Amino acid sequence: MKVFFRVLPRLIAAYFLSIRYFFTFWWYTFLRFLTGANKDTFAQSPFTLGAWCFRRMLEDLGATYVKVGQIMSTRPDILPPWMIDELVKLQDSVPPFDSKLIPAEFEKAFGRQPEEIFAEFDDKPIASASVAQVHEAKLKSGEKVAVKIRRPGVKEKAELDLEVMDLFARSICFIPSIRLTSPVEAVEEFAKSIRGQLDLSNEAENNHRFHENFKDNPKVIFPKLYEDYCAENILTMEFIEGYKLADIDKTNSDPKELARQGLRAIFQMIYIDGFVHADLHPGNLRFFDDDVVCYFDLGMVAELTDEDRERFVESFMAMAQNDGKMVAKLMADYAPYQNIQDWDAYEKDVAEYVNTYFGKPLNEIEISVAIAKVTNTMRKHHVRADATYTVFCVAMLVAEGLGRKLYPEIDLNAELFPYLQDIFQKIMARRAAEAKAQKSAEKPAETGAAPAASQSQA
Repeated sequence: MKVFFRVLPRLIAAYFLSIRYFFTFWWYTFLRFLTGANKDTFAQSPFTLGAWCFRRMLEDLGATYVKVGQIMSTRPDILPPWMIDELVKLQDSVPPFDSKLIPAEFEKAFGRQPEEIFAEFDDKPIASASVAQVHEAKLKSGEKVAVKIRRPGVKEKAELDLEVMDLFARSICFIPSIRLTSPVEAVEEFAKSIRGQLDLSNEAENNHRFHENFKDNPKVIFPKLYEDYCAENILTMEFIEGYKLADIDKTNSDPKELARQGLRAIFQMIYIDGFVHADLHPGNLRFFDDDVVCYFDLGMVAELTDEDRERFVESFMAMAQNDGKMVAKLMADYAPYQNIQDWDAYEKDVAEYVNTYFGKPLNEIEISVAIAKVTNTMRKHHVRADATYTVFCVAMLVAEGLGRKLYPEIDLNAELFPYLQDIFQKIMARRAAEAKAQKSAEKPAETGAAPAASQSQA
């Protein structure tokens, strides 16, 4: 009950906004019916219009809901394409907070003012998002740095919003069609991700781990942190210049080699380290001369277990062999929830999907379409994917984007195979051990019957 009264103001705000957009939806639908128009906003299909209303409501509710919407946009296993297409339009760009609040944040973090730490500090941010904003500064030792400052009060407000979402998820999970999407578990997953981003010390830890994982690869880099000026609410890191993907021709790098470096880094994260940048998109990449790629904005990561990695490799092996039945079995076996009504129809749909892409080079495959097709099949047959599947999908989409932009003819399988070998050998060894154990278990049962028979004859 205490939780209810604590979140009541936010509940009321969410309630009135939902009512507002509910009437917006029906008003535009009514106009569409009256006019028969087919070009304007109110002429969109009910699904598209409903998604538009939902996106606008999230934007009006504020930072936490925008973040949740962005995370939801990476979950094609939960949401239909028409909702995904709308949620990807969510902009994580908001007006900066008052620069007069900055000294208090530094005092809380370091017990010092910005001018005591930096030779120069620009009060005007170069980027402002829902969780934090970034300022340009110069250390007294001369290094140019980027200072990421968490928005004052955003953590406390986010906790209230997450409690509202949890209450709402629990109130609707009794509906059978919604229960399939596991709303409570989904909110818990979103909450974990958002809390991780709100504590900037988590991003610092992620940065350290990525540096360690790629310490032997000078072609893949991450921003250097200035540890003395990092805290829960502030990060100070080297200022990354570089070039965006669209400006790659301004470097002296070989586009083909840059594509290989970018792909190999993603494959290493997934298949070797099991520690994956979970907010991968072209905006979080910068390219440098001499075939160097930089990954930054490391607040969201996903950790994959050995079982997760083996599962991806098994699926890859089955697809490489055009074994649709095995792919269908693996998808069902590893699903956290599945309620397949017609196994033969499910198996047939998966086999057709696998056969569609079997043997095709990357330049003939649009991975975004391929992922949409498999998630539609899963949704159709009531098979729910887990969060690691989403991370895998997003990483592969970024890999596709790099490949198409920099090296469309790249053989993705040839680049991927070296990262699969060790895991493939472990899978084969495990299968051999399981077969041997099963054979050993059957052998005593056969030999154990003979003594019993001889004793009865004695």
